[in-house]
Amino acid sequence: MIKSNIWKIYAKNFSENLLIAWAVHKLYFTQALGITMQEMAYFTLAITIVHIILEIPSGFIADKLGLKKTLLVAKTINIARIYFYINAKGLLDIVIAYAMSSVASSLKSGAEEAMIYESLKEENRKEQYEKVLGMASLAKAIGFGLGIFLGSIIFNGYNYRQLFIITLIPMSISYILLLIQKEPDIEEKKDSSNLEFKKAIKEAFRELFSSKQIVFVIIYSFIVKGIVRILGHYDELYLIALSLPVVYWGVIRNIFNISEGIGGILSQKLKERYGYKNNFTVIIIISSILLYIFTMNIGLATILVMSILLILGNIGITLTSGYINDRVSSKLRATTLSIKNLIFWISFIGFDFMFGFISDREGIFIGARFFAVIVAIYMIYYMSFKNKVLDKEKTVEMENI
Repeated sequence: MIKSNIWKIYAKNFSENLLIAWAVHKLYFTQALGITMQEMAYFTLAITIVHIILEIPSGFIADKLGLKKTLLVAKTINIARIYFYINAKGLLDIVIAYAMSSVASSLKSGAEEAMIYESLKEENRKEQYEKVLGMASLAKAIGFGLGIFLGSIIFNGYNYRQLFIITLIPMSISYILLLIQKEPDIEEKKDSSNLEFKKAIKEAFRELFSSKQIVFVIIYSFIVKGIVRILGHYDELYLIALSLPVVYWGVIRNIFNISEGIGGILSQKLKERYGYKNNFTVIIIISSILLYIFTMNIGLATILVMSILLILGNIGITLTSGYINDRVSSKLRATTLSIKNLIFWISFIGFDFMFGFISDREGIFIGARFFAVIVAIYMIYYMSFKNKVLDKEKTVEMENI
C-alpha cells in the first residue's frame, strides 16, 4: 500500500486542485483588470492554440522520457505561471499565464491517464481503472471545491494577489507528492525506446483508429467532455448571470465539483451492471434534454440541473476513458491519448469563439444554447448508429501490437 502510486495520486490531485484564488479569479479578471467576456474567450483560444501545437509532441515526450518526469515538468510550469497572475497588469499577462497553463496541460494530457492505468496494471488491478479514475476525479473535485469554499470565505480579508500567493502552498505540496511516485515499469516501452517521432505518430494513429467502435466512442467522449467543459469552465459566469452573492459561490461550486467526482465514482458499478452501450445511451438522451433546460435559466433550479449534468458528463468521460484505454497498447499509450485530446481541442476552437461572441451580446445562457443544439444533433446521430457500431462490448486487449 505504501509503495503504491494510487494513494499518492489521490493526495496529489487533492492538493494541486486546492486553488484558493480560483474562487474569484474571473472576478479578478473582469473587475480588477477590466477584461471582458469576449477577451476571456481569447484566453481559451490561446490555450487551444498551444494545445494543438504541443499535444502530440507532449504525448511522445511522455512515452520517451517517462510519465513521472513529464508530469514533474508540467507541475513546475504550472507553479511558475502563478507569478504572472500575482503581477498581472492587464490582458497580456493573463494570456501568458493561460498559455503556460496550456503547456503544462499538454504535458499532462495523456500522461496522467497513462500513469493511473499503468500503475494499476503493474499492481494487477487494471480492472479497477474506472473506479480509481473516478476516485482520482473525486479527489480533484474535493480539493477544488474546498479551495473555492475557503477562497470565497477569506476573500474579504485578502486582496486578489494575496490569494494567489496562498495558493502556492498546496501546489508545492502536490509537487512533493509527485516526486515520491514510482515510474511504472512498462515492458512494451523497451521495444519503442528508439522509435522515431514520425513512426510513433503513425503507429499511434493506426492504433487509435483501428476500429469503428473506438472512433465512435472517441466522438462520444468529445460530446460529454464538451458538456462538462461548457458548464465547469464558465461556472463563475453562470453564477454572475444568476445574480448570486459571492459569499455563496464557494458552497455552490463545491456542489458542482463534488457532482463531477460522484459521476466518476459511479462509473465502475454502472459499467459492470449495464455495460458501455446502455450507459452511453441513457447519458446522451438525458444530457441533451437537461442541457436545453439549463439554457432557459430557470433560477436557482439551474444549479440542480447543472449538478446533474456534471454527474452524467463525468460518468461518460470515465467510461469512455476506460473503453479506449482497454483497447490501446502500453507502448505508446500517452501519445495515443494525446492524439485523441488534440482532436478534441481542434473541434472546440470554433465553438469557444462563437460561445464568447454570442454570450457577450445575448448572455451566457444563450451562448450555452448554441452547444445544446450541437448536442441534440449528435444525439440523433448516436441513436441512428449505436446498434450498428456498439454491438461488441468485450474488452479487447492490444498489448502486443
